[in-house]
Amino acid sequence: MGNLTAKNMAVGGQEIYIRGNLLVEEILYGSYNHGEIIVKGNLTATALIQDDEYRFKTSGQQWIVCTVNVWEGDGVCQGLPVDIREVLVDEVFLDIEDEEVGFSFGMLIVILKEGRSALKSLNEALQRKRAVQLCFTDSTLNEDNITKLTRCVLMPDDKHYFDFEEQGTYFKVNREHVDAEAGKLNPGIYITDDRNDYFIYLEEEQTVSLQRKTADEGAIWEDITDEPQEQLSDITYYWIMLLTCVNVAELYLPGIDRRYLKEVLQHPMIRALDPAGEENDGFWDGSKYYRFCQAHTGARTFLI
Repeated sequence: MGNLTAKNMAVGGQEIYIRGNLLVEEILYGSYNHGEIIVKGNLTATALIQDDEYRFKTSGQQWIVCTVNVWEGDGVCQGLPVDIREVLVDEVFLDIEDEEVGFSFGMLIVILKEGRSALKSLNEALQRKRAVQLCFTDSTLNEDNITKLTRCVLMPDDKHYFDFEEQGTYFKVNREHVDAEAGKLNPGIYITDDRNDYFIYLEEEQTVSLQRKTADEGAIWEDITDEPQEQLSDITYYWIMLLTCVNVAELYLPGIDRRYLKEVLQHPMIRALDPAGEENDGFWDGSKYYRFCQAHTGARTFLI
């Protein structure tokens, strides 16, 4: 009827009601789909781990460093993708084939009863991921951020650029390359909407230059580098949109496994959809719309 504090908490099958706050120093584990923990106050834990569909309901705030699903084998740690094997000690995993994660709930209980910690050092995992993850922490239009764009996860090895469309605006990011006609070209970003074309690029001395051209026929590029900030609201808006999209890609693309993607696309429900994408091309799950279409090569792809 008050607050509950524990070093670790591993439960399953029963309903646990906590009138106050729940504070778990290390692991809060919920097992199996029968049962739930209902916290009327706040919930705090280092690692929130569950298998199947065990439920945690909190009326107050949740402060969780790391959240992991055992069956999926992955989770999120302070906003970064994390593998369960980077969260829990090796003793709780079984040796099975196909590199799948075999987890032993019983061994976890043994470790906790012995008074030992089943958590690995999350600081090492986070530092390692942040060291390799290229993300934007500020929206400054400068040399450093332009260089980061040319090295992000979207940049292919076999081409000097990547491009995409977001909210009706086209973006193309070029890394330094040699053009057959123009010679060496510095890194640059091309942006176009229904009114203007924008070009952001690095000069030889690594200063940033901005150019704009209207969509009118015969229009020419004009230098807008020294224009007042209020005159550059459009290009600033698109610049922030670009950085946001790349940040999302850096966060989620490395965690998408081709094997799982192929399994999803082979599901009978998806294979039965209209391959041309004109009718019955998707479904709504109550909060998100999934639209499936067929690529030119015949491979199936999907958009969310």
